[in-house]
Amino acid sequence: MEIKQIFLKTRAEFGKQCIFDICGPQLDEEIKPDPDAMARYIIRSRCNVGVQHSKQFALHEAQTVGSQTKSSGMFHFEGGWPKEINPKDEETTARFRRRIEKDEDWAPKLRNLFQQMEHNILQNGALNIYEHYFDDMIPTELVKPRSLRTRMTTLVRPSKDLKFKPGLSPKSMAFYFRTVNVYEDPQTPARSVNNISWSPDSGSKMAVSYCFFGIEPDYSNIAYIWQIDNPNKPWMALEAPSATVVSEFNPRDPSILASGLVSGQVCSWDVRTGTTPVQMSHRQFSHRDCTTVVKWIATKSNTEFFSGSSDGRAMWWDTRKLQRPTEVLVFDLQAPNEQEIDRAIGVASADYEPSVGTKFMFGLENGIVISGSKKARTPAERMALRFNAHYGPVLSVDRSGFNPKIFLTVGDSTACVWAEDTKNGCLVSTRFMTEDAVRGCWNKTRHSIFYVATRIGVLTVWDLLMGLQEPILAVKLCEQKLTAVTSHEMGSLLAIGNSAGNVYLVELSEALYSFDKNDRNDLTSVSLPSSGSLFSHKFAVCVQYLERCSRFVKAIDTRMKEIKLTKTAVEETSELALVEPKDRKKDRRLMNDRNRRKLEKEKQKDLREKSRVISKRKLKDESPELQEVEDKFFEIVKKVQYQNNYLIILKII
Repeated sequence: MEIKQIFLKTRAEFGKQCIFDICGPQLDEEIKPDPDAMARYIIRSRCNVGVQHSKQFALHEAQTVGSQTKSSGMFHFEGGWPKEINPKDEETTARFRRRIEKDEDWAPKLRNLFQQMEHNILQNGALNIYEHYFDDMIPTELVKPRSLRTRMTTLVRPSKDLKFKPGLSPKSMAFYFRTVNVYEDPQTPARSVNNISWSPDSGSKMAVSYCFFGIEPDYSNIAYIWQIDNPNKPWMALEAPSATVVSEFNPRDPSILASGLVSGQVCSWDVRTGTTPVQMSHRQFSHRDCTTVVKWIATKSNTEFFSGSSDGRAMWWDTRKLQRPTEVLVFDLQAPNEQEIDRAIGVASADYEPSVGTKFMFGLENGIVISGSKKARTPAERMALRFNAHYGPVLSVDRSGFNPKIFLTVGDSTACVWAEDTKNGCLVSTRFMTEDAVRGCWNKTRHSIFYVATRIGVLTVWDLLMGLQEPILAVKLCEQKLTAVTSHEMGSLLAIGNSAGNVYLVELSEALYSFDKNDRNDLTSVSLPSSGSLFSHKFAVCVQYLERCSRFVKAIDTRMKEIKLTKTAVEETSELALVEPKDRKKDRRLMNDRNRRKLEKEKQKDLREKSRVISKRKLKDESPELQEVEDKFFEIVKKVQYQNNYLIILKII
């Protein structure tokens, strides 16, 4: 059955024809260009835009909502009294009691109350909460494996009497950690955690900075300070004009903070005055792009800090006058003394250790790590010490608290350990991780352990004394990307942030933060194992490597410099001998007497110096003792190179 409906309409009801008129443009207002504004125009060197190429899938999650609790109490000393009776007057209260006791219903009501009270008291006495139930058991210590061999034996033949904790495997019975608290971002939508800073007062608080890095949408700009004992509610909210990328506590005053904003500005906070910044830098004299790092400097005034940004500049500030920076350094690696912002390389990470004084360290976006000192006079001297660390951005830089010359870098899905004395290569590095390393830091108390956070929500723990073939512990904390990791000064706690706005407070086992004398000697020892099995050679790849690698590389560098100097001296003497005497006579005739004397004096000096070099070389050739020492040195170098190549091949196998 078809249902049709027909609408009928005459031509006259269609509407009138639209007729357009031809007319010229009409000028409402003319604004001429301002030459002063054109002179202040700044060309932006780069612009980052995010583009989504992959397919979008629907995602559904079901999770219970966290309940918020609040503790409250009430002091109950005596029952309620009527309004007309003063409870402080003893005569009136006694008279009122006698009148109530004479009532007929008073005894039955009191008997019912006694029965209910007796039932509750007997329930409390059913279980003796002060009784010691496990006094007869002998406590056993959790032994930490001293080497990979002992760890492998615990894997193969675990004890039958040993009871594991739920969720732990035999491999991680000595090394494990547990999540104590989770601090969620109260704002909606949840923002990514970009930086975590522990307070200097024994780490009772931590400042957490949230932001969507690189963009400025309409979302909250509030950063929070959390007390580690209360994950339900933040202790204080810091409200800034723009999103806070990084916040750092003052190492001497826990009430003062310094922050870097997405707008490129820096600001200082005082939690005793309020939730707004005390001072803020002027936007004209701040960074042109978002501020990525902020670090306090150890000075007498305790008011100085420096900041770095992706615009390729580092600025030093003083909180007593925060409108303008006290000093600016542009990371122009092509011409450091002629700095230009268009050639600058952005700063991705930074580190400062108070024990090294005025030294600073920056990790750049092109994979170079720069270590310099503020006392240097020229920018070229400040950026003289460079390390080609990674092919991509250096995501984390962290100095070791045990030896400030040793530092850790994370990038290109690897973590590398470097020494400032050796610039040609890193001392040791981890394997290429398929899960993409994002952040890393050292343990503050056990100096051989460092942590690496990955993009798939896995935290890996590495120990130099156990070897870098694989991490000693890898735990998946969440499904989201880990964006920040910071170790506590005591070493027993670890704060980890992810892209969903959650901060995980992790408590480590004693084996991960205790450091005894034997471990310290193993980390700083120089000697190599003389002989041993295949297992001992693999174990020697990472044990006792610090001084051994640095001395070996230093010896090679000094010897190569000596060889280059001798080659240049020999080439100059050969060129001088090839000069014809006729050309010399022609030149002398053309010159004046005064110029001739100067030239002769200079040539005589050069000949004397070169003759000294040749005489030294002749002495070396004539004396067989020097030749024997030199031959022994090269033999030792070849042996060590062969051993290192053999160890690397074993490591790959």
